[in-house]
Amino acid sequence: MKLKIFGLILCAALLLGCGPKTPQANTVLSLKQLMGWVIDPNADVLWDSVKTVSNSKGTTEIYPKTEAEWENVRNSAAILVESGNLLMLEGRAKDNKQWAAYAKQLSEAADGALKAAKIKIKMIYLMPAEISITPVNLAMTNMLTLINKRQSKRRMSQ
Repeated sequence: MKLKIFGLILCAALLLGCGPKTPQANTVLSLKQLMGWVIDPNADVLWDSVKTVSNSKGTTEIYPKTEAEWENVRNSAAILVESGNLLMLEGRAKDNKQWAAYAKQLSEAADGALKAAKIKIKMIYLMPAEISITPVNLAMTNMLTLINKRQSKRRMSQ
């Protein structure tokens, strides 16, 4: 009887281990391409979405006004939210806690911009820090600094 119970437990344990495996991510873009083709252009959309221009003709506030402009800002923010996750995938993630923290900062800052875009709020300077897009700039600058340091070390070792 004890042998049958042991056999049942063993079979159950083996069946639990046979579940579907998590698929490996297919990262086609290099880290440089991801930053240059996906992250940077979408960050530019956010940075350029709200600004104040002062000149001899006066002061002009630039911000999204049409539904299409708001959708563009929203879409770019959404891409940046998910890009933080893309930066953490195997093959791209740098093996230190600082990289993970910067990737998380990017996602969180972009999430603030996404929330602001959803409710159509001007995002820069006029808003509290949690929905400001300024942290996107900081997170990207920090990540680019890390990438440049690694590339410099790699070049010096060659």
